Amino acid sequence: MKCMKTINVALFVSEFEDPYINELSKGAVRAARELGYNLYTFPIRYVDGQGMPPIEYDCDYQNEVMLRFVQDTGIDIALVTLGSVGAKLSNEERLNFLNHLTIPVIVITNDMEGYASVNVDNTAGLIEGIEHLIHQHNRKHLGYISGRLSNQNAEMRCRVFKEVMEKNGFTPEQYHIVEGDFGSSSEEASRKMFEEFPEVDALVCGNDVIGYGAYHVITERGLKIGEDIAVLGFDDSPYSRELSPGLATVRGASDMLGYEAVKACQRVLNGEKVQILIPTVLVPRESCGCHEVSDQLQRDELMSMLEREASINYTLMSVSRNITNSEEENDRIYSMILKSLCRMNLESIYFYTFPQEVAFRRGDTWEKPSYVKLQAYYQKEGQRIPKIHYQPMPIYTYPVKDQDVKRVKSEEREIPFSDIFHNAFFSPQKPGAYVVTLLYAGEIQYGFLVWEVEPEYFCQISKMSYQVANALKVDRLLSNRNQLVKQLEEVSRTDPLTGILNRRGYMEKLEEDVAAAENAGKYAAVIYADMNNLKVINDRYGHEEGDAALRTSAMILQDTFLHFQQTGEVGRLGGDEFSAYLISPTMITEEKLRAQLKESTRKFNERSDKPYQVTISVGICCFQCSWRVDIDAELSKADQKQYLDKKDKPLSVVKDTRHS
Repeated sequence: MKCMKTINVALFVSEFEDPYINELSKGAVRAARELGYNLYTFPIRYVDGQGMPPIEYDCDYQNEVMLRFVQDTGIDIALVTLGSVGAKLSNEERLNFLNHLTIPVIVITNDMEGYASVNVDNTAGLIEGIEHLIHQHNRKHLGYISGRLSNQNAEMRCRVFKEVMEKNGFTPEQYHIVEGDFGSSSEEASRKMFEEFPEVDALVCGNDVIGYGAYHVITERGLKIGEDIAVLGFDDSPYSRELSPGLATVRGASDMLGYEAVKACQRVLNGEKVQILIPTVLVPRESCGCHEVSDQLQRDELMSMLEREASINYTLMSVSRNITNSEEENDRIYSMILKSLCRMNLESIYFYTFPQEVAFRRGDTWEKPSYVKLQAYYQKEGQRIPKIHYQPMPIYTYPVKDQDVKRVKSEEREIPFSDIFHNAFFSPQKPGAYVVTLLYAGEIQYGFLVWEVEPEYFCQISKMSYQVANALKVDRLLSNRNQLVKQLEEVSRTDPLTGILNRRGYMEKLEEDVAAAENAGKYAAVIYADMNNLKVINDRYGHEEGDAALRTSAMILQDTFLHFQQTGEVGRLGGDEFSAYLISPTMITEEKLRAQLKESTRKFNERSDKPYQVTISVGICCFQCSWRVDIDAELSKADQKQYLDKKDKPLSVVKDTRHS
């Protein structure tokens, strides 16, 4: 029997915070689970159009990057909520946007010539609602607040309003229309309505979001909703019944839009022409003047939402706290973040970063990298989310264990971009419903997250992603600061000429090692050294050769100590003066050190092509390590011995070449 290929579906939405989009996404997840499809949801917010008003937030354009994620990543078909992501585009721009997608497309909430579509019936339920206000509640002065009329659904609903008013004997002077926006700026349109049409006694709103804005304005004016003025929305979003009073609305079954769009994927891939219309009905509530008794289920849903919000806020706090308080190495940051996010009852999550941070600015052309890095991931063990039926996840959860979040080995992190949804780590036992969110702060992109989580948490995902991106930004800033501090510290402790420790660095290290508890009772040997004839070399051969001779002296001392393979350091105290120490569990005699120093000096001079030889006078002092040791006193003893040794050294620096 031939095995059927699992269909991979991409769903492009505006933002999960929009209740309408949230419900639509839940319906898509339900259908994907029933059919065994992989569903990848991309919250891209608004597609930016040339010559259109600027997008709502400064960096919304960053999310458009995810449009490239459907190219060459195994996605078979794309579902586009064109009425939301393309809300600010003209029809020509929308068509141009769709034509750039190289895979089959189903348009949701819009009809575009040449494309399959799933849309709501903008007529039946709206007609029922308007006539309900006129005949059941005797409203005489109706106002309509539309979405942007360039939006296909907004234009159609506005046209239906006009037709119903004329059908019921209203003249254009007896009703009023104000163009607004389906988004959060709807309050301005409501205020404009009252200024231009103060006798209005019923507001018909193009969607529920406009209704929310109207509530605020009506309350500001001291009017009672449902009595002084009736309000009717459209969509029946979850928040419409949580308002007080409950918002009467037209139910377009937004979840059915997502559900039917996913169900239509196979038909479209088979070449069928698909045009689906979701019916609408009136849902009367208190805002239109009807009486509705809130049942226990609605109250329970509200409490569940509030409790879940509290749990999410705790997760947000824990992400920031773990980052700002952590002193762990950089690559552990990713697993720490995932551990915090797992409080959301994740089935799985994958943390990808770009090979390097990307500065992406408005107007740039984003080029997908050849590979990304999978830094860490989490996969819940045991029973996965049921395929068809699912229950809301519990509100209160316990954090996962450290070992449950897997850090990927450095040599295995590089994943070809085309394999981000199918690789050795991303291999779900069953088809899954995932959300893909880009991680960016301002113009800087860090990577992206792939979430597998219950739809109840979808409205929190964008918020979480912003927090993770900010956490990464803070981590990068802290890492850069710490690296700079470390570099400055190294510079302040290092001699720039020889590359060994300077006086400060050497003395700190010597005192630290001699006083260290693990070295108590061990044997220490301290050398005080002076390079001979530096002035002669400078005068005869130049200061560059003098510097070279100093570097050679440092290497001679390092070579001497390397021979013993014990703890130790070499430092330049200043000018031609050096010091070195050695710590050993067994005693190393002064004679052995002198012999090895002599041998190291001979080797360096024999290998050197310089016309001069380098010689060093040394004094050596031996003692046992203890925090009581007076380091200055021991160095002083070694210095006195060095002075005596120097008297026996030859004054000539010229090499003896007779035996060469």
